Amino acid sequence: PPAPVPEPLAAELTAQNRALLQRVAFGDDVAHDAEDLLARAQPHLPAIGRRPDLAEPLGNVCLYAVRAHVQAGRRVLAERTALRCLQLVPDLTPDPDVHPPRVRRRLARARAERERVGERLVVTTPEDDPGECAVRVQGRRMGATPRVEVLLAPGPAFVQVECDPEPGRVHALELEGGGRSEREVPVGLEQALGGAGPLSLGYATAARRDARRGDHGARLVRALQLDAVVLAWRTGDAAHLARVDAQGATVDARFPAGDAVALGAALDALAEGRSVDLGPASPRPPRAEPLQAAAPSPAVYRRTPAYLGFGYGFVLLGIGGLAGGWGTYVRWRETNDALDGIDDAEFDRRFQREDRSLVSQLEDRDAQRVQALALGGGGAGFLSLAMPLLLPEREGVPWGAWVAGIAGAGALGAGLWLRRDHETPDAEGLRFQQAQPLAGLVAMHGAPLLTIPLVYALRWAAGRARRDRASARLTPLPGGARLELGLAL
Repeated sequence: PPAPVPEPLAAELTAQNRALLQRVAFGDDVAHDAEDLLARAQPHLPAIGRRPDLAEPLGNVCLYAVRAHVQAGRRVLAERTALRCLQLVPDLTPDPDVHPPRVRRRLARARAERERVGERLVVTTPEDDPGECAVRVQGRRMGATPRVEVLLAPGPAFVQVECDPEPGRVHALELEGGGRSEREVPVGLEQALGGAGPLSLGYATAARRDARRGDHGARLVRALQLDAVVLAWRTGDAAHLARVDAQGATVDARFPAGDAVALGAALDALAEGRSVDLGPASPRPPRAEPLQAAAPSPAVYRRTPAYLGFGYGFVLLGIGGLAGGWGTYVRWRETNDALDGIDDAEFDRRFQREDRSLVSQLEDRDAQRVQALALGGGGAGFLSLAMPLLLPEREGVPWGAWVAGIAGAGALGAGLWLRRDHETPDAEGLRFQQAQPLAGLVAMHGAPLLTIPLVYALRWAAGRARRDRASARLTPLPGGARLELGLAL
């Protein structure tokens, strides 16, 4: 469930709602202060959005930032910030008594832009889960189950489904935009999980537990990315175990509660994929024999001709991808500079009458950005795949690999620095692009370089693992058992 809004943050939202309005009305540039407050409020959207006394000030503060950008002539920043306002408050409706027409027009354009670049999120619940539950996105009530479709701007999204008065569990998503995605929320499982604390499932009746444990166990396996989970419960003097895999297949074990030896036999049976009933009156299993782990077969890496052929092929594809990415970036820069050279008044006039040449330039710019990042990412990926195939065998991690890793970290850091740098407008306020592809292309060069020390480190770890030997012995004792483990290096 979402944490409550910190009181200092709630008080600041309320106070700044009035203070920023007075400042921006007198021409002050409040964009930085407003955006700083928005950044601190974003992690608390599930709790802020459900409170009208805080959701309205949050939307107002965002629109004050839009107004400040408009007054300063930062057209691109105003467009991006208006789209962000719709990402923070999807059902944002500006008050005409507070926000002037030019701000409302920017928000209307942002809604049209959301139609083009946004993502349609479909929230559903399983057929056997309770119906007519409230669906909240960013804390705002957007409809009721069993199915709700919401158009959202790209960025973080927080989804909740609530069938009780208490707030629902928060599902954090990252929406890329430009498509359609579906999120199924298992309300019945969330109700069974209950609140915070150790992971456990609770059911009103034994019949409901037996009916739902297979489905709920499979959902936990997929959510936690496990091979299987083991559910445990007790009825009288008998203890029960159920092993559930990702497909919901279940094997069961029953044994006397408190009998450690029977517990070991039950776990062995589950691991073998068979059900067993050792009931409270069943005899103890026979004494376990020592288990000696088999020595793993050596797996020495050899650069065969096939490996080298694939490796050099990946290198050529990688170099071609990066070169194509930089070439597309040059074309993107030319298109972006041409758009920035248009006078603000002329841009607004052509935008309002949907001038085809302007729309075509905007579409070309967005397509070139995506192509540059896709080509660069593909090239970096192919180069990273080539490293395990081409790097020669060495003892440990050679110093040259560390140098390559440091260079890769430097490229990644430079990309992050460039991204942060491009989030601040220049003196003219016209060259801002939140999705600046230059930062991504620079950072992508770090992936294959960082792969070099990683490959050598994994080879070194695998070589050590081949030298390990392990043993285990389970010895029954009165009222329990002793497990002995041995490891020789």
